[in-house]
Amino acid sequence: MPKTATPTGKRDLYAEIPAEMKHDCKKCQSLCCTALRIEWDDGEIKEQDVVCEHLTDDFTCGVWDKLESLGRGLCRRFFCLNSGPEICSPLFREGTDWRKTPEIAPLLFNEFRRVYIERFKAILGADPEKNDAKQTSPAATASPNQSRG
Repeated sequence: MPKTATPTGKRDLYAEIPAEMKHDCKKCQSLCCTALRIEWDDGEIKEQDVVCEHLTDDFTCGVWDKLESLGRGLCRRFFCLNSGPEICSPLFREGTDWRKTPEIAPLLFNEFRRVYIERFKAILGADPEKNDAKQTSPAATASPNQSRG
């Protein structure tokens, strides 16, 4: 897949993603807002496996329109390569989620991290756990092997 660049010369990773791998947040249970450790633009950190303070009961962002001004612009630039919707689809079919069935949360979050990191490396040839992807992905510091500390 050819590498694309933004006007500033940085890779435009989203443009390189095949259409079938572009995600639909409405088909997910906000796994990125919970499962990942996120270092936001303002230097604040949300730890892995901790629910973001802005996540609403219906799995949407309560401050989506204010993310940039809150220093959370990284959330708008994140893409999961359809990992979240794929992992959540069986839960939707069963009529449950990780809040209704909290005992599934650790397994679900670990699987999301594993699938996401595997896809990111395979599709984009970049490692989301290293700085080469940090400008685009808050998963730059997420690891499928990290334990909550």
